[in-house]
Amino acid sequence: METKIVIYKKRFLKKLDALLLYLEKNWDYKSGLHFIAKLQKKIELIQNHPEIGSLTFYKNVRAIHITRQNKIYYRISKNSIQIINMIDTRRSPLKNPFQ
Repeated sequence: METKIVIYKKRFLKKLDALLLYLEKNWDYKSGLHFIAKLQKKIELIQNHPEIGSLTFYKNVRAIHITRQNKIYYRISKNSIQIINMIDTRRSPLKNPFQ
């Protein structure tokens, strides 16, 4: 099985940056590092097993939890995996565009 390349969309990167700033400001630097480590493990898992995430209402878009509070959404294409967005699961489900 061939490993797909990962492409990070701007929306995901902006939300990741905001989350890391929040963690560093309100918790500590190690919390951000811990989150990044979890994120990297999940992305490696997605790279090796792209269909592991649960399906959404959008074609080829899947979701996987990073922590209980954060879920990432990704799209599988022929040669790549696009990390589209990250949503805080504590928000109102009506504000989640993927549900």
